Amino acid sequence: MVLTRRGITSVVRIGLFFLLLSQIATSQTATITTVAGNGSPIQNIPNGGPAISAGITGPFDLDVDGQNNLYFINAGSIFDVDFRIYRVSQAGTISLAFTSPSQISLTYSVDAVAIPTTGDAAYVAVASVFGNYVARLDSKGQTKLGTNWAFKFPFYGRVGLRTHNGLIYVADNNRIIRIGSDNNATVIGGTGVGGYSGDGGAATQAQFNSPNAVAVDASGNVFVADSANHCVRKISTALVVSTLAGTCTKAGFSGDTGPATAAKLSGPSGVAVGLDGTVYISDTGNNRIRRVNPNGTIETIAGIGQATFPNGVPSCFDDPFSPNCFFGDGGVATRAILNGPLGVALDSQGRLYIADEKNNRIRMLTFGPNPSATTPLIADKGIVNGASFTAPVARGGWATIYGSNFTTGAARIWNSSDFSGNNLPTSLDGVSVTFNDKPAALYFFNATQINVQVPDGLPDAEVTVKVTTPGGTAVSGVLHQAIAPGLFTIAQVKASDGTSYSYPAAVHLDGALVGRPSVLQGSRPATGGEIILVFGTGFGPSNPPQPSGMLIPSTLLNSLVTFTLSGNQTLPQAAALISPGLYQFNVLVPTGLKSGTDYLLQIGFLGGAQSQQGVYLPIN
Repeated sequence: MVLTRRGITSVVRIGLFFLLLSQIATSQTATITTVAGNGSPIQNIPNGGPAISAGITGPFDLDVDGQNNLYFINAGSIFDVDFRIYRVSQAGTISLAFTSPSQISLTYSVDAVAIPTTGDAAYVAVASVFGNYVARLDSKGQTKLGTNWAFKFPFYGRVGLRTHNGLIYVADNNRIIRIGSDNNATVIGGTGVGGYSGDGGAATQAQFNSPNAVAVDASGNVFVADSANHCVRKISTALVVSTLAGTCTKAGFSGDTGPATAAKLSGPSGVAVGLDGTVYISDTGNNRIRRVNPNGTIETIAGIGQATFPNGVPSCFDDPFSPNCFFGDGGVATRAILNGPLGVALDSQGRLYIADEKNNRIRMLTFGPNPSATTPLIADKGIVNGASFTAPVARGGWATIYGSNFTTGAARIWNSSDFSGNNLPTSLDGVSVTFNDKPAALYFFNATQINVQVPDGLPDAEVTVKVTTPGGTAVSGVLHQAIAPGLFTIAQVKASDGTSYSYPAAVHLDGALVGRPSVLQGSRPATGGEIILVFGTGFGPSNPPQPSGMLIPSTLLNSLVTFTLSGNQTLPQAAALISPGLYQFNVLVPTGLKSGTDYLLQIGFLGGAQSQQGVYLPIN
């Protein structure tokens, strides 16, 4: 197949979309403050008083209504059991929110709370010696829900509960339950037997192990903090289960800046999801808040990872009136101390609230540039191929630079007014990048990331990279080669053996994404005999050669490339440089492949460089 001009034009936007999607994390620095609680273990909550001065004890679950009022459950102490729901207004005052169930506090516990956007009710999970149930609390009193199901909540335990579009989602006894508008409860995940199994299959046949938090995204996918399995899992709208973050059954801390499915968590006990699909995790055993970005990478956004300073200064739990007991307020959240963080919830402005249980406080994260630093910094080994996320980078290919303080303002992407004729912009709002003092075309930047096209005329050797911003200059180096092929990827998949891999950024000829719907909504697998379009960068010169830093016509590659699927090597139907730094490969999918299998995919040069490992093509 020959690439026609029309065919190329139709995929340019798709290719640039993949460049953004596979590279741009939503990373911004989080600043931490306290919105409720003075750290004292002695309960003292004056109705209508300042929340910041109240003595709240052991807050463990919380939620936010559509007007950004905060609601939380206060556990109390062994001498003063509470388990009531409190409301913190946007003005910062605290008050009792709803009338709790009628039994006295020693005979029941409110284990979870969920608030509808209207804020006129609270849904609660109640563990009681008189029977466990889910109820709606409002001005009319208490209404029990899902009464066709026998709930088995732990007394004084942790239960997941959220409401979304009129439905109630409950984590109960190693199952995930959905209560519909008809008030009936239905199992959507779990067998009721604790354990780990089922990824890639029906969620109702999967095993969970003490799930204690749930969240629901805008599409209706359910995220579960599978606490005793030390991972966060996803139940799709098709009721297929997969792992979003963590190495299930293996506790620990690792993986920041890499694929979330390769990271380790420790007893996650809170989960929230933003409108853009970003998932926030309360990594309780690690005393951290982690974030899974839409591109599948994970990072720590709050907590130093321990409940005391390295030099032994205690946390609030040990010495509640120590001046430094909950160190960090007003500063960068990754330098703060969290102590057993549990529930998390987002408000409409994207602020994240944390039940900092053992610090007896509710903390809040706001996101933006680092407030205390403006000098840019390039991260160690932070310059990588924009598709493979490894060094080296290639002449004319896209590169990604990771670091901090690249801007103190909003993210920026080039637009038509930034071009000078056919020349791509090399400076945007005072931000620029050079390789061995040669200007690089600049496509995008935010506070922690820059996407650039590597300029021409560089040696196959280590080159010096400079990032210049209004706040200063950062200098680092990276290995450069004429050819360093990489395939853009779009989704992370976890295999049955616990390893993870990626699907390529590829489309069918009708524009639909290549993938499995259980992993990538709206996609479908490749079929033997069809042609799919695969995108990459760093594949070297075209014929005739095209310069970097300019808008270019589409041209075929100068060297013969090969398409390898699970060890079988063929030639693509066409291979071309279709826009600056972006390559398209028209690949004929072989017939005779096993349906339902994902095959290792590489594109490279006969006897030479190949694209990265870990990219698999799903076959129907």
